[in-house]
Amino acid sequence: MSRPRRAALKTALLRGSVAAAAAIALGLGSTSAQATSLGSADPGLTMQVSPDFDTTTSDPVTLTANFAVPGGAAAPSGTVTFTVDGGTPAGCGSVAITSLQATCAVGTLSAGFHNFLVSYPGDSNYQPGTAGVFLYPVTQTVPSVKVAASNPAPVWGEGVTFTATVTPAGAVTAGGTVQWSVDGTATGAPAAVGADGTATLGPLSNLAVGSHTITAAFSGTGQATAASGSVTVTVGKAATTTAVTANRQVLTATVRPVAPGAGQPTGTVTFSIGPFTIGKAAVGANGVATLNISNLAMTLPFTATYSGDGHFTGSSGTKRIGL
Repeated sequence: MSRPRRAALKTALLRGSVAAAAAIALGLGSTSAQATSLGSADPGLTMQVSPDFDTTTSDPVTLTANFAVPGGAAAPSGTVTFTVDGGTPAGCGSVAITSLQATCAVGTLSAGFHNFLVSYPGDSNYQPGTAGVFLYPVTQTVPSVKVAASNPAPVWGEGVTFTATVTPAGAVTAGGTVQWSVDGTATGAPAAVGADGTATLGPLSNLAVGSHTITAAFSGTGQATAASGSVTVTVGKAATTTAVTANRQVLTATVRPVAPGAGQPTGTVTFSIGPFTIGKAAVGANGVATLNISNLAMTLPFTATYSGDGHFTGSSGTKRIGL
C-alpha cells in the first residue's frame, strides 16, 4: 500500500469511518479521487431501533438513521443502506435521506440476537460513515389461547363444537398444534393451528350430564411460547315426549328425546288411571314400554308417565280407550 493510501486509511480509522477505511484498504479508487469527491465533515451518523426494548417475534422492527450536523451547515444528501445480520432487507437498500433521517421497515424478526448496520457513502460535504446496533434481543411471543363452545349449555346428545383461537395468528404461531383435553384427559390427536390461528374439536355429543372443562394446550413454536386456555360447559338432561296408544288388551308408551337432545331413553313407564297405578313397564331398546291390561273394560283415560333417567327428563302422555 502506498504512503498516501496508508495516511488516508489512518485518517479514516481515526474518524471512525468504517466504510471509508474499507474502501481505501481495498483500493477502491485512488486517495486523490477520495479527497476530491468526498467532503471531510463528520455527518454525525447514528442509528435508532424501534422498539428499543422488550421486542418479541410479533413486533415489527424499524431502523432509523439520524444525522447530526452543526446549525447552518448543509444537510447530508444521497442515500444510506441498512443491513440486518449481514443482509439487506427488501426496501432497505439505497434509502433516501430526508430531513436528516432515513428509515427502514424491517418487519418482524426471529427469536434471538440480531445485528443492524447502516452505511452512508458520503457526499461532497461529508465523509462516509457507519453506525450500528449489535446483539439486539428478540424474544418469543407469549400468545393467548381462548376457547369457545358452540353452545355452553347443551343437553345430552347434542353435538358441541369447540374452537381454540391462538393470538397472534400467522407466521409466529404457524406450525404449532393444539392438544385438546376433556376434564384433564387428552382427547384425540394434536390438531394443527390454521393460518387464522384456530383449531377445532368436535362436535362432541357424548359429554355426560354435568359440568365439564375443555382445555386447548398450544404446543408453541420456535417463535412463540406454549400456552393454554379452557372453557366450561354444563350439559343438562334432554327433554322427552311420551306418546300413548291403547286397545282393550295392551297399553303402549313410546318415549322419544326432544331435539337437539338425542339418544335412547331408559327407565320405566308407570301406567295409571287417575291417581291409581295399574302397572309399570321398562322402556325397551326401541324406546317402547307395554302393559297388558287383559280386556279391562273402561273408558277412563290412561296415563303413561316416563320416569326419566340419568340423561333424560321425565314426561307423560294420556290416551282414552273407546268402547
